Amino acid sequence: MFFAILYSDSIGTTLSTVVHKDVDDLRKVRNDIAHINEPELTDVEFQNCVAKVLAAFNSLKLSVNDVEAVKKQTNFPTTEVTNLKMQADNLKADLKQAKDNLQIKEEEVQTLTCDLEVVQKNTLQTKEEEVQTLTQEINSRVESFCSLTFKPSHEIIIRRNEVTRIMEKLQELEHESNGAVSTIYLSGIPGRGKSQIARQVGQEFFDKRSCESEGLTFVTTLNADTHETLADSYMTLGKQVGITEYTLTNLATSMVDSPKETIQHLTRLLLPKMKQFCNWLIIADNVADLSLVRSHLPPTASEEWGNGTGADYDSRQRLNTV
Repeated sequence: MFFAILYSDSIGTTLSTVVHKDVDDLRKVRNDIAHINEPELTDVEFQNCVAKVLAAFNSLKLSVNDVEAVKKQTNFPTTEVTNLKMQADNLKADLKQAKDNLQIKEEEVQTLTCDLEVVQKNTLQTKEEEVQTLTQEINSRVESFCSLTFKPSHEIIIRRNEVTRIMEKLQELEHESNGAVSTIYLSGIPGRGKSQIARQVGQEFFDKRSCESEGLTFVTTLNADTHETLADSYMTLGKQVGITEYTLTNLATSMVDSPKETIQHLTRLLLPKMKQFCNWLIIADNVADLSLVRSHLPPTASEEWGNGTGADYDSRQRLNTV
């Protein structure tokens, strides 16, 4: 409208200088407000605009009632403005929510990072402790040992003749076996002292071989009553011959559910450890059923085990082997 009034051939050329200036002042007021970058005017800016409009309207002989009606207003709540404000408020709320979510995520990432560092540190420390423990166990010196059943509280008879006869038989079998495993079986009715004979033979064997040989010697007793007791005895033997505590702890978890598999695993681990000993004697006590445990004991004539003698004893009327 301003362009048509000021610059058209039909109207613009007929305007006086005063009218042209007044209309142009109104155009500038309109453009200044329409193109402002900020969403509001200061009181001074608004009053200046009102003054310019009033001056132009008065000069043009136009009614100023509408201008007078609004010159004291501080805002103009039109539907469009209200909608824009609602959109602006929604955008601000979305922005705040996005910032809050970002802060929460940053805190979560920071927490996870700290947790990860703690886990990595603990894992590394645990691994270092395991390595240290394994190194100490591997480097620890394996020594000769004699593990026998406990002496009974009552007085026992020293069975010198039987012990001497069995020791001579062991010596004979050792020479004949040429280093392979030899086995002696003892049997008899309950209460005849087979376990005590075995204990005395074990002590005699250890004392004699420890003095005669510069190498390592061991004597141990396995409780062969059940697979569970036998597995437990092999666990103790494994620790004595140098199998690491770490390995034995892992095996202990499976021993309750699958003792036979645990025994098989332990015997495979024991084999290379047996090479450390020049002489050894294994006494299998409380053999209730020889067929049940025979496959889990060092086999007779085995060269893989080598340098050893097997012994099975029982306190009841069952077959006992040495």
